[in-house]
Amino acid sequence: MTPKARLLSALAIAAAISGPAIGQTYDIGATDTEVKIGQTKPYSGPASSYGVGGTTWLRYFDMINEAGGINNRKIVLLSEDDGYSPPKTVELVRRLIERDEVLFLAGNLGTATNTAILDYVNDSEIPHLLVGSGSSKFNDMEGHPWTMAFTPNYHTEGRTFGAYIAKEMPEAKVGILYQNDDSGKDILMGLEEVLAENGISENLVVETSYESTDPTVDSQIIAMQSAGVEVIVSFGLPRITAQVIRKKTDIGYDPVILIGNVGSSVESGLAPAGKENAVGVITDQFLMDPADPDVQSSEDFQEFAAFMDKWYPEGDKTDLTVVQGYVEAKVVEQIIRQAGDELTRENILKQARSLDTDVPMLLEGIRVNTSDTDNLIIDQAVLAKFDGEKWVPFGGVLGGSD
Repeated sequence: MTPKARLLSALAIAAAISGPAIGQTYDIGATDTEVKIGQTKPYSGPASSYGVGGTTWLRYFDMINEAGGINNRKIVLLSEDDGYSPPKTVELVRRLIERDEVLFLAGNLGTATNTAILDYVNDSEIPHLLVGSGSSKFNDMEGHPWTMAFTPNYHTEGRTFGAYIAKEMPEAKVGILYQNDDSGKDILMGLEEVLAENGISENLVVETSYESTDPTVDSQIIAMQSAGVEVIVSFGLPRITAQVIRKKTDIGYDPVILIGNVGSSVESGLAPAGKENAVGVITDQFLMDPADPDVQSSEDFQEFAAFMDKWYPEGDKTDLTVVQGYVEAKVVEQIIRQAGDELTRENILKQARSLDTDVPMLLEGIRVNTSDTDNLIIDQAVLAKFDGEKWVPFGGVLGGSD
């Protein structure tokens, strides 16, 4: 081979192995043509009502891909069914990272399931974004810097409910029903703190928990009635919300009920127990209620409905879980757009911490805003009361410190 031929051959080999074009930087999971995202959702098991959120993600990125993708790259979303089982989550997440080679994880749902992978993904320096849990452990920027939660944390939610009780019903006997995991203990701690700060700790007369696999919580509601509980704080999956409302109705028990945001879907949390039996129930919200006729006339809802009609026609437009999936997918789209051609895991995390945007279907006054010191995608909410058909917000927007 001539010197010139050897030079041309060397240049060809160098070009072949040099990777992306000038100005483009990729980690595993990104190329000139696609971006791979990994996710686990409970399409089956005790939390299967949340599976529609994952389906919404899939359909949303189908829409994005038909329009040309993001920055001319198609989005490959690998959304796996973990059945709300932590061992299964570990198995699937390892496969997504080690075999499927996703660039990052986003939207993995559940406190116990995300706890099971927390150390692994952080040790591996994989962005673990929009975690579907408000447990405060997922907002630990020093200990687990690659993890970011999506929703206001449960500790703050417990404090919000405690403040409402202290202001509006300071003499009432209080009971709390919570899922027996870190998420439930977070809301319990927040509630206890505020009641203590207001000198009414003794008002909390019943603290009772349940396992996510328990078939019913009937015995816990009966125990609260026997103890004279006048205010129930219920924290759990939508099916738990339905069981609480149904049981109190069946036994002629009429306490004030405050339910955690995770169980507040009208269609999957309230309707199964009879909407008429849920009148007066209170929750905290950051999403527009898609069952509200006023919301349905808004531009935000019209955009959402157009997406649903074309891409998820069998889906329920009034399901808050579907709305949340839609909002989450939009946030991930924004992160990838901001990352541009620097599709590294480090830059994906940097962009997730550099958000300042309005997202359709968030309540007025609530904005996606993150920074190097603010790790929560959403850290605001409002209280709302159910009127028999829809949630009606009252009071102002509450931030994470309120």
